[in-house]
Amino acid sequence: MIRYSKANREQAVRLYKKGWGYKRIADVIGCYPSTIKQWIEAAKLKKHPGPAHTEEKRQAAITLYVKNPNMSLEEAAYHMDVNGVTLSRWLKNEGISIHPQQRVRRMFDHEAIQRDLSKGMVGIEVALKHKCSESLVSRIKGKIDEAK
Repeated sequence: MIRYSKANREQAVRLYKKGWGYKRIADVIGCYPSTIKQWIEAAKLKKHPGPAHTEEKRQAAITLYVKNPNMSLEEAAYHMDVNGVTLSRWLKNEGISIHPQQRVRRMFDHEAIQRDLSKGMVGIEVALKHKCSESLVSRIKGKIDEAK
């Protein structure tokens, strides 16, 4: 079991107060989003709303998905920098059905991600470099930490 310092918890609270979400904070600290949620609940902070997207971004994401029938929901969400659940909700509200190929698994070079993490790169930097999610980087980092 990994123990986190008081400084880690204070950093999580500071970032949360700035409007960061659990997943993003967890990627910076190197833990799971559920850990961040527990710390935030223990600090008795009110849940803040997720990021507010503009109507233009909402329409652009819907248009991208509708005009590209071979694109998965996750790919469209990734390209528009929105959460897949958010895009799914927007589509549902517009009465647009999800494309049949619900999930397209993209293969990532886990060894290259591990090398970048061992060089000291931060999770978000690695995710941007490899065009993958921060949660994938966090999971790989967790496996590295467990192996130590």
